Amino acid sequence: MIFKKISIFLGTALLLGACSQEEQQETQTTAPDMPMEESTLLDVAIEGIGGADLLRSMNSFAVAGAGNRYELDESPVPGGIDPRPEGFEWTVNAQNIGGNDVLVRIDISRDRAAGNHASTQIINGTQGMITGLDSQFNPNPAPMTSDRRAAILKELYLLQPQAVLAIAQENPDQVEISEDIVNGMNYGVLAVSTDVGTISLYVDEARGLIDRATTMELDYLRGDILLEASFDDWRVGGSDMLYPGSVTLTSDGVVLHEERRRSISLNVPMQAEDFDIPTELLTGFNQELHDFGANSSEVYMNMASAGFPRSGFSTDVLSEEIAPGVFYITGSSHHSLVVEQENGLVVIEAPLHYLRSQVVINWIEENIPDKAVSHVIATHHHTDHSAGMRTYIDAGATVVAHEAAVDFYNEVLPNPHTLGHGAGALTSLTIESMPADGSYTIEDASNPVTVYPLDSGGHANDMLMAYVEEPGILFTSDTFSPNPNMTEANDGARMVRESIEAAGIEPSIFVGGHGAAMSGDAFQALFD
Repeated sequence: MIFKKISIFLGTALLLGACSQEEQQETQTTAPDMPMEESTLLDVAIEGIGGADLLRSMNSFAVAGAGNRYELDESPVPGGIDPRPEGFEWTVNAQNIGGNDVLVRIDISRDRAAGNHASTQIINGTQGMITGLDSQFNPNPAPMTSDRRAAILKELYLLQPQAVLAIAQENPDQVEISEDIVNGMNYGVLAVSTDVGTISLYVDEARGLIDRATTMELDYLRGDILLEASFDDWRVGGSDMLYPGSVTLTSDGVVLHEERRRSISLNVPMQAEDFDIPTELLTGFNQELHDFGANSSEVYMNMASAGFPRSGFSTDVLSEEIAPGVFYITGSSHHSLVVEQENGLVVIEAPLHYLRSQVVINWIEENIPDKAVSHVIATHHHTDHSAGMRTYIDAGATVVAHEAAVDFYNEVLPNPHTLGHGAGALTSLTIESMPADGSYTIEDASNPVTVYPLDSGGHANDMLMAYVEEPGILFTSDTFSPNPNMTEANDGARMVRESIEAAGIEPSIFVGGHGAAMSGDAFQALFD
């Protein structure tokens, strides 16, 4: 394997592990008294973690911790809390924070439902790579695209207040100072401009410690949301720097990340090869992709933590007319079905985000220019399958969803989407509900579409399947991903067969949010 050496400064370095001696130094601490009239808020915050000289000498740091990670809007219940958090242990190493020569190495072990998976994420300047079981499907080393790199950096800044303070100390012109009241407490606020967005540090001036770090970003399903990291149990760590022993990250008020910190280490030796990236994994830096990832970082981090990482814009469109007026739209990891009716178009599944929906709409305008989308069907609420709905709703489409998800959609879909694609709050929202024990039909003389309940085995209690009646095309997501090369029924296929028998339908073609088109005969052969 040929390696390209990416230069790094070795004057000071990182430790790729925890320091047991520092673990014994955990004592509750407050900052020295400092008269406010003699110091700026930035001075107070810097003094609170150990002082200007200590922070300025921090060329590198390593933090070790463990905790739980929760997935947002991937639980069985719409709007519910993830009942199966993923345990993790990690060491986060960073050097040259905020600069073009930034170095980050994250060694993480995740306790997933599929087993214990370990991976390493490396950022070296504008480049990056991932090794190990980051994706449950692709264990080989992979390049880190610019959007994933930006998402990792943004979460690092949110969870590591000393990193943001280091950026502020070196770039005071990038800091705006204000005040705010949270839960009845007065805070001084340091809004620090970074390469992945503005991070606001809330400083308890009486103690001189940072209680929380916040930023705004776009959640594709929930709209503009507040990300907030809260810090507690501040302790003395390496070289007398204080660090939070307890960290919690929330998105729109929902807990994503709970962590107990074991140690922080400063300026300890590392090996240059720990940050080497093979030449074949160098992808170049894409500013537009970087901005896309920074703008919606936790969408990336949520899916990556589950083992299904996303990267790229997902804007490739392939189409196949599988029956007259019925088009299977693929080209990315998630698919849709467009059904032409006399008075409009029905889109089954609006996955991923607004960019994906917009390229499908562009395809529609080019290939079926005389008709608009009248309905968009949500097979279930999981964000990777529903977060593109807002673009269709903005264009006037009616949502069709399982009754179990209606309240959730009414709560989140009207939220403003001003970060990323400029859509404001909805002026109107119409949701047609499919009853849990019934069906709902979008009538048409040639291509009526009916939705039925689908037992997903606990994956989502609002799961439905969509059936284009005349040609007999069934669309399913997640529960079953059709594959013409399958030879034996899996649990998902059995659940689909039970559901279609309960609905009294006999599909001739199966398509899905994942997978490919599969004939009804091939589906039935799975059970022979």
